[in-house]
Amino acid sequence: MRAYRSRVISFPPGVAAAFRAVGPRHQSPLVSGRPRPRRGVRRAVIALCLLGGTATVTAVSANLGSGPSFAAESIDQYIAVPSYFWPGPDWQRLQGAGSAVSFSIVNPNSGPGTAAVPEYVATVAAAHAAGQRVIGYVDTSYATRPLSDVLADIASHFAWYGVDGIFLDQVTDSCAQTPYYSTLRADIRARNPAALVVINPGMNTNSCYASIADVIVNFEGSRAMYEAWQPADWVQNYSPSQFWHIVYNVDPSQQQQTIAMSKARRAGNVLITSDGLPNPFDTLPPEAEWQALIAGVRNAAPVPVTTVPVTTVPVTTVPVTTVPVTTVPVTTDSRRPFSP
Repeated sequence: MRAYRSRVISFPPGVAAAFRAVGPRHQSPLVSGRPRPRRGVRRAVIALCLLGGTATVTAVSANLGSGPSFAAESIDQYIAVPSYFWPGPDWQRLQGAGSAVSFSIVNPNSGPGTAAVPEYVATVAAAHAAGQRVIGYVDTSYATRPLSDVLADIASHFAWYGVDGIFLDQVTDSCAQTPYYSTLRADIRARNPAALVVINPGMNTNSCYASIADVIVNFEGSRAMYEAWQPADWVQNYSPSQFWHIVYNVDPSQQQQTIAMSKARRAGNVLITSDGLPNPFDTLPPEAEWQALIAGVRNAAPVPVTTVPVTTVPVTTVPVTTVPVTTVPVTTDSRRPFSP
């Protein structure tokens, strides 16, 4: 066992303020709304404290309110809508967005229902006339629902509504269930080789699903949850068009910031709404919010990055005191190996 020499360091006045400026080494991603500082910044301050000099601490952050820092990526992005509302004005506004919408979801009764609903038949036809795709909602109950029931719902959506694909909800993130979902994909593509297959784990999942789904909902949650969330590393290896982020409880003042966050996290499809639980998808966002979402997704310019001076601290050389350490003899037990 090694003996360690202890050192006691006394910091001169003002140095503590420098450490408060850069934050503790181990902390949550956000402390009082500030992005977590890079470890190198802290080390630089430590070096200056020990060597003497002046430390100027600079914080660089994207203008994203209380969220983490992101640099918006230039990607093609569209609105995808879980349109769980009755045919009418909201569907008309949705269709009015034209090519800004990648697809919407027809969901008469947590699935296709027991018979074709004329209002939904007409709504899907109107969406097609507007150049938009509509996919049918099917619940899988995390791969516990019998395949025969799921396949029956898929068949009904195609037969009654002429959908352009299927939205498989409540999808597990376990690769052990990929045979279940591979069977569903094969059936969907057999009915229409160009059909869109969308799955909703609602969270980060494993890359084994990337070959099953054309689009994966890898985030569904509130704006507060979205601030702390990051996509799985493997997402970087795939096209942004393969990912969909659904963010609710977004204050309209945070909408454009949230769009920039979604682009930085490689979401080619988004739905950002101020609506909240228990059902954030029972209406389309209010008109002003909806139009701002359309404009923001189409443009989505990078969020400006600002450099903010935090603290300038004069630093003097810090005396180092060596504390004597008493050496204690150690006796080992010869009957078993000694480990330090």
